Amino acid sequence: MELCLIQKNDGVLTEEEVSSCLSNLGHSATGLEHVYQFLSAPGRNLNNVSILCNYVHLQKLELPYNKIKDLSCVSHMPYLIILDASHNQLTDFFGFQPPKNLKEVNFSHNQMSVMTHLSAYSSLSKLNLDYNCFSEIGGLLHCASLTHLSLAHNKISCISGLDKLPIKDLCLRGNQIEKIENVETLRTLQVLDLSLNRITSLSGLQNLHLLGSINLESNLISEIKEATHIHDLCLLRELNLQRNPVQEQLDYRLAVIFLLQHLTGLDQEKVTVEEKVSAVNKYDPPLEVVAAREHMSHMVYQLMQPQVIYDR
Repeated sequence: MELCLIQKNDGVLTEEEVSSCLSNLGHSATGLEHVYQFLSAPGRNLNNVSILCNYVHLQKLELPYNKIKDLSCVSHMPYLIILDASHNQLTDFFGFQPPKNLKEVNFSHNQMSVMTHLSAYSSLSKLNLDYNCFSEIGGLLHCASLTHLSLAHNKISCISGLDKLPIKDLCLRGNQIEKIENVETLRTLQVLDLSLNRITSLSGLQNLHLLGSINLESNLISEIKEATHIHDLCLLRELNLQRNPVQEQLDYRLAVIFLLQHLTGLDQEKVTVEEKVSAVNKYDPPLEVVAAREHMSHMVYQLMQPQVIYDR
């Protein structure tokens, strides 16, 4: 994709600058003319992009690292599929009329604080809202295509507003969450990141049978027995409990590996075959191992007894 050269301006995007930012010449939606479908203008200190109202055929729009506060021009882009307006100064949540086929939106690193209803965004599949000021999740219940949602580093204290969404990848890293709740209907969830929160228990995850990866780094989990809540998640392969008090427990790693024998990675380290064997031998040894241990103990006991020497 072509990138724009930085030029001096007053923050207003000009026709000349637009021409250097366009790429991907293709057919229009009607197929009757050739049009540029992509526009990328990152890092230009832009605060006014109203000229883009004239570019109705755009399918991909990238405007990160600017000073934009108004994106109403998107209302004039009915064919837009991908929008990146990260690292700007936006305060309005989707402050434009919805393009019918908008699928991917990145609003990370802005100044939004309230999530309004997105009932008109039925095609939206990926939404990144990291590093804003949201304290509550809402407005998403009609996003029937939403598979990837990230709300990392906001001010969320309660998981809510996600009922029955088809989310596969959910990131709520770096919030103020104390309890895993209201996720039992996320039946398609495969990847969950709840790191950097205040969570004390794994309860609430037990019915998410498609989960393959759970990140709970830097929380307040203190008991090994919490792993029993996810014992029946047979597709779980990656679990991260780094920087939790539970790591201080005696034989923590072997105990977790024993409880979750399908894991391939624990705390960002590969679980080896040797560790799995050691865990089973320690907590549920087969009969031959028990017999060998008893025999060894008996031999050691015999060797420790006082030796009697008989004179002939």
